[in-house]
Amino acid sequence: MPGEVKISRKFVIAILLVAIYFIGVFYRLDYTKNYKREFFTTESALRFFYAKLISEGKGLPAIDYKAEYPQGLRVSLEYPVFMEYTTGYLYQWLHFNIPFTDFASMLMVIVFCFSIYAVYLVVVELTKSSQAGLLSALYYAVSFSAIIRSSGLEFLHETFALPLLFFHIYFFIKALNDEKIYYALFSGGFLFLALGTWHISQFYFALYVIFVALNFIFNRDDPRLYKSFALTLIFVILAGLTVPFLRASLFLCSQPLIIAYSFLLTYFLKGYPSKIKTRPLLFFFFSLAVLNLILPKANNQSHAYQLLFYKILFLGHKPSNPLLLPFKARAYWVGPYVSPSIYEAMLYFFPLLLFGFALIISYFVVSQRRKPDTVVLFIIYNFFVFFFLFLLISRLEVFLIFFLVILVAYLLVYIKRHIPKYYKIALAVMFFCLIVELSKGHAGKGPFTKTLQAIGLRETAQDFSMLILSKQYQGLLDWINKNTEVNAVILAHYPVSSVIRAYADRAVNLNSLVESRRSWNKIEEFLFALFNTEDKFYHFCQKYGCDYFVYTIDTIMDASPYSWRYITNSMSLQEDAAAYKMHFFPERLNKFLLVYENDYCRVYQVIKNNTGKLARKNFPVHPLVYRYGLFKQFSGSTLEFKRFIEQVYLFYVQGHANLESGNYQKAAEIFGQIQKILPDFPPVYASLGRLFEKQGHYQKASEYYKKYIDFETEGEFSDGIRRRIRDFEH
Repeated sequence: MPGEVKISRKFVIAILLVAIYFIGVFYRLDYTKNYKREFFTTESALRFFYAKLISEGKGLPAIDYKAEYPQGLRVSLEYPVFMEYTTGYLYQWLHFNIPFTDFASMLMVIVFCFSIYAVYLVVVELTKSSQAGLLSALYYAVSFSAIIRSSGLEFLHETFALPLLFFHIYFFIKALNDEKIYYALFSGGFLFLALGTWHISQFYFALYVIFVALNFIFNRDDPRLYKSFALTLIFVILAGLTVPFLRASLFLCSQPLIIAYSFLLTYFLKGYPSKIKTRPLLFFFFSLAVLNLILPKANNQSHAYQLLFYKILFLGHKPSNPLLLPFKARAYWVGPYVSPSIYEAMLYFFPLLLFGFALIISYFVVSQRRKPDTVVLFIIYNFFVFFFLFLLISRLEVFLIFFLVILVAYLLVYIKRHIPKYYKIALAVMFFCLIVELSKGHAGKGPFTKTLQAIGLRETAQDFSMLILSKQYQGLLDWINKNTEVNAVILAHYPVSSVIRAYADRAVNLNSLVESRRSWNKIEEFLFALFNTEDKFYHFCQKYGCDYFVYTIDTIMDASPYSWRYITNSMSLQEDAAAYKMHFFPERLNKFLLVYENDYCRVYQVIKNNTGKLARKNFPVHPLVYRYGLFKQFSGSTLEFKRFIEQVYLFYVQGHANLESGNYQKAAEIFGQIQKILPDFPPVYASLGRLFEKQGHYQKASEYYKKYIDFETEGEFSDGIRRRIRDFEH
């Protein structure tokens, strides 16, 4: 018809892809709303601090003495800085009128979501089906396992590196299919950037090398694969030569590269008339042994391989006896390096994983007489490897979901072409999987999560005091900024140290970017000194010039396999240990003076020249977690003590919920019960005062407010409550 506008199919696909991209961005930004955070924590804090320096035009210090006093952290030589430079320069050039924290968080989401395009491109390359590409891209965009570590809550290198790795994989597959040299060069270029962005990229590279070596060992003679691999290896070697932290860690002498050298040498010599032609495998293993003997030992990722070995040895379960593990394996086997719980596995991968296995079985049944293509083998290999590794290390879900979505899309199209009578059923199941994924909600708190909770599956926290942690961090930082000298040196557990360095600009002794052997040796020395006598710990503080020590409650209170007590083999508490005294008996310390405390931590001043009695600060009532008398009621069990305190705080939160909703009678009952159990618990008096104030009983409110002041002369609410009392009296 005249005037009719024809819209091309490619244009429609492009629009749909952009829409899916923004759906992915929306899901991740919506997830962050449920976890509002004023600052980054652990190593993210230090990375953010360096990015902020760059955004302000200050650049990075060659050696940051404040990040690991007194030796200093060799910033560019000890860890990747590509993400920090990119974030800092973009903020500087774009002149965004938003806080840098918000910009950095949003940039994490925007960059990571480019992985959605990589999923689409890989699926289309494998299947030649744009519909399959769009479906898989949509699933990946809303998949909770892809959202969980890409929502901008932390400043993570992987959010920059994963899209680079995924585009490397796309161009690697493209090079195998089209055999054009520039695809292999693009593949190598993206791998170069990923290796310079994230330490764990080296782990992926090791698996990539193993795949190529296995093809060679099992006599799958595929010149496309070996040519592409050789070209990619040029960029890997270039990264080892030019990226400072890779060069400093002797990445070029790492085990994956030694395997690569041996393979290429064998493959090159195989083409020439010689005895090598008939026994290439023998020469491959011989050259591998020789290179391992003559090349220096690399200092990179050895801790990761050691951890993996022990996780396999103990089938993913940390042994009850800490001495069965070396120190570094004990220390690394925490947080995202633990095995996933049943709850996490269900939340991340049900039901797509089950559907994927069903499709794989169908594929091998149908194609048992056909030799799988190298590209398909590559996807299947990575799927099974990362599935196995995910069972050991939960953080690898970011790789597993990528390969799982791609594999399912490929197998769906395979069924359509080879066993079409089952295609509609398979497609219906895929849409069911998508609906279930959507039911998990933007923040993993949708109907699916409630169903898991209904059958008894719940998230289990590894860390104590999550109810109060963020607020108490802020209180600690405020105190440090107001009460310590700008040149003060502060010792703290390394997850806290980075926060202090970043947000209080004070020198710290420990560094949370724990990749170097030197850092680990110092952390080990610190932990064993802390669980030794006060004199031993004081000697450590003197050795490293500490002015203050930040003690955190999980030092003693956490007795899980992921605790400091487990790591130092201090499961049985020793009453003469510095940590024990700092938790329960600060008055018994002779070389450390308690100067600040909140529900999560205490700050001790290190007394340099103690010539007399310490002028101790008066803390009339300590928070529940420090009360020795209460602790002894539970026969010295930190587990039971923790449970009691957690129940008190949860009960207290319920009382406030009733207070704010206007259910004053129920709130009064709850606060009254807490008062009976713990008559010296100051917050309950502030709450009762607030309760009577809201009801207009100002005299009664004033009485309770005064009781709170009697307990907490410098408490969290003291100044505001004093003003209220004055208002009531006038």
